[in-house]
Amino acid sequence: MARHWIVASLGMLVLLSGIGCSAFIAESKKPDEKRLQHVAQLRLYTPRATVLARLGPPERTHVNAEGQRIDEYTIKQGDPNAQGRMEGHVVLSTITLGAWEIIGTPMELARAEGLAPLRLRLTYDPQELLFSIQTAP
Repeated sequence: MARHWIVASLGMLVLLSGIGCSAFIAESKKPDEKRLQHVAQLRLYTPRATVLARLGPPERTHVNAEGQRIDEYTIKQGDPNAQGRMEGHVVLSTITLGAWEIIGTPMELARAEGLAPLRLRLTYDPQELLFSIQTAP
């Protein structure tokens, strides 16, 4: 009898340990909304320090031959429906005691990442004021 309880307990542990994987995968595909809002608010002649405070450190920075600093950013646009899918996975995993993860996790892994990342190239003049905003390929 004790052996049945151990097997049942281990089975429940395995089922419950899988709860949430598909939800975490869906949530990881959400867009970086805060940084995207800051990009929409960028204006020419904004000081570099202000841009850095809003967007964070660039992925790459260098100075060109004219002495202009160029910062490059990649911002995740993600999937705008990720929040709803995440909530659905949580509900289904809870209702099915984790059995939904057998379907939900492979489904999320196979799903595309959503929109391509936004690549920005910001150029500053020698006074470190924003001179040019370009989207990079």
